[in-house]
Amino acid sequence: MSNNRAKVRFIQQGHLPLLVWLKLIKWRLFFGIETAVSPAIVTTRLDFIASAQLCVATIKFARKVKIRQ
Repeated sequence: MSNNRAKVRFIQQGHLPLLVWLKLIKWRLFFGIETAVSPAIVTTRLDFIASAQLCVATIKFARKVKIRQ
């Protein structure tokens, strides 16, 4: 259930599925259109979201350790 919720949130944030990006890359190669900036922006956004989630997880873990001590 939580996995589905994560997927919904992922879609709501406006990320394109991997298959769509692969198709766009194919079209770019076919037409020779230079749109390399867009995928780069998306990957940086994904990295940012992942690092934010990691940060939150680290804070939660640190709190648990403090409570135990």
